[in-house]
Amino acid sequence: MGFFKKLFEKKDCEICGGEIGLLGNRKLVDGDMCKACAAKLSPWFEDRKESTVAQIKEQLAYREANAAELKDSFRPTKTLGEYYKMYIMEENGCPSKFVVSRDADYVEDNADIIRFIDVKSCKVDIEDYKREIKRKNEEGEEVSYNPPRYEFHYDFYIELTVDNPYFDDIRFKVNDDTVTLISELQSRSGGGVRQFLMQSGEFDPSYNPEYRQYLMMCEEISETIQRGQRGAIEQPREIVDPLAEERRKMEFWDAVLHEEDLQKKIALLEEEYARIKDDPSDEAHLKRVTETLKAYRYSADPAAMAAAMTAQMEQKKQQLTDEAKASASAPASSGAKICPACNAEVTGKFCDYCGTKVE
Repeated sequence: MGFFKKLFEKKDCEICGGEIGLLGNRKLVDGDMCKACAAKLSPWFEDRKESTVAQIKEQLAYREANAAELKDSFRPTKTLGEYYKMYIMEENGCPSKFVVSRDADYVEDNADIIRFIDVKSCKVDIEDYKREIKRKNEEGEEVSYNPPRYEFHYDFYIELTVDNPYFDDIRFKVNDDTVTLISELQSRSGGGVRQFLMQSGEFDPSYNPEYRQYLMMCEEISETIQRGQRGAIEQPREIVDPLAEERRKMEFWDAVLHEEDLQKKIALLEEEYARIKDDPSDEAHLKRVTETLKAYRYSADPAAMAAAMTAQMEQKKQQLTDEAKASASAPASSGAKICPACNAEVTGKFCDYCGTKVE
């Protein structure tokens, strides 16, 4: 009974003096606070349970001053981002202050005003995960495609560390909807090169305009923060551009894909290969450069491409012949058919190896 008596015991808010309703108590180190007062705290503040009544009162005084400044003198001239937006105020052409808010009415939201001089670091974080796309066979079972197909998902975040008495970190999402990409194009535009690039072992999303749009949006936020710091600090510290290498690779692939002269394409790829061949830090980029260079060299030498295809076909035929001999004494699998084009065993309507329809 003592527990329930304490649970339903009347409590008053140490901040506003009002009565705290059932389940409305927000505990402090040395008192209680109602949820209405808690809602006035900064959305980036995370240490309420470790705060005293005096510290909370100090923060609420800061929040009132922040609200007054938003209303009276904060005049943003630039907005960046979609899901969360960064509203930027400039003075004499230089970024000076900003707020971050999901609410279009950042004044009503009482978004915290942050000076660019108080930003210690800026990091771009791209969260990604992939899911394999499968198909159903004639038995209704989910099986992989050949080659496997994947669905890739990307979300773009900005992480800031700031000098503020009530919070140290700000993390906000830039893109409104998750960017979803499939690892196989249906179109064979550009001589099949774009499809080839996407089907290489390591998936590179930088080909996609939507992915690039958000990458450049994050880059613009990062550059704006650097401009604000340079304008506010007489001797600015060196700030590493987190997207410099990504931007360089994007510009490189743009140059390759938009170059019409095949030999110049090959020259660009050979130069990039020579630069990165001994660098293990980005295996995906190295693999893509290597396979693309091989594809373009075949395009420049049809005889070599034909010879390579013939060799692959002979190798495949030999593999199928060996498999047929190995399974000659084994009973045929139920529902199995033989492809008339390549003699492969087929369980569905189309051959997984050459795509021929099997009646």
